[in-house]
Amino acid sequence: MALMVSRGGGWPYVQLLCGFLCASLAFQIAQGIFATFCTHAAGLAGKFQHLLLVMLVSAALSIPFWQWLLGKFGKKTAVSLGLLLIIPALVAITQVTHNFLAFIFLMMVAGCSMAVLYLLPWSMLPDAVDDFRLRNPSCLNLEALFYSFYVFFNKFAGGLAVGISTLSLHFAGYRAGDCRRSPSVTLALQLLMAPVPISLLLAAVAIFCTYPITEERREQMRREMEAIGARGAVGAAALATALTDARVAPSAGSAQSPAAPCETGPAAGVRGSERALLRELPSPGWAPWLLHRADPGSCGDGTAPTSERGSPTRRATEMPLRRVALRAC
Repeated sequence: MALMVSRGGGWPYVQLLCGFLCASLAFQIAQGIFATFCTHAAGLAGKFQHLLLVMLVSAALSIPFWQWLLGKFGKKTAVSLGLLLIIPALVAITQVTHNFLAFIFLMMVAGCSMAVLYLLPWSMLPDAVDDFRLRNPSCLNLEALFYSFYVFFNKFAGGLAVGISTLSLHFAGYRAGDCRRSPSVTLALQLLMAPVPISLLLAAVAIFCTYPITEERREQMRREMEAIGARGAVGAAALATALTDARVAPSAGSAQSPAAPCETGPAAGVRGSERALLRELPSPGWAPWLLHRADPGSCGDGTAPTSERGSPTRRATEMPLRRVALRAC
């Protein structure tokens, strides 16, 4: 992560990661103690399974609405509204007791907000990856690193939530199997259900509000990536044409004595035109790398060493063309 920030362009990803961590930690703390809260604080022992089912169903049904809101007002607005939606529900949950119908309504609201957590931050991750790629064209194939950090922080939030809730209940005097409701345990459960998650959610919303990738920036990135793809396709087509012409060129004069260190026939001509075309390719991030891979053992003057004479023309034409075509796609 420090490497991403030091190279420039990685700050949007770091912001997104921190906001996702705070929001995930808030939800997982509330979810982890929900059964205990229903038993010892809300007076709804044995009914929390139904409440969880209501929350999950409402989360699944609300996904199309959030998708519409995302397209209408943008990702930053949708994620902020979705995370703020659960705050009144958390406050009401700690104040309502022995009212199953009220809890059903509150679980529906909480489920709608939970859908935002598992939909919108993940939809914002590709934007951060594309932004980093455009700012650092020489950094290739880092998508796995970005996504693995995202998954790791989600799992880290789950473990941290279990540790926070367990230690809080331990210091409050909670004992498993105790039928009596201790006031300190009830207070600890109320704090873990509302104030702690709300503080984390507000921190997450603040981070998402300062997230630098807006809808305008997303449109700009889309245009830049389309332009790069078009230039790469043109460069690949030009290289394919030149290499095809060089392949059918006459091979007279290509024979040379075994003692000569380098060849100067058609293979050298192919490599010379190939190197010139590769230098003119429009993407400076990968053209030098492709040039090095296309001619790793040249003699320094565009000729091929005799130690690699197996099929110099085929080696000089097919492999660079294949790499250019794959990279352009």
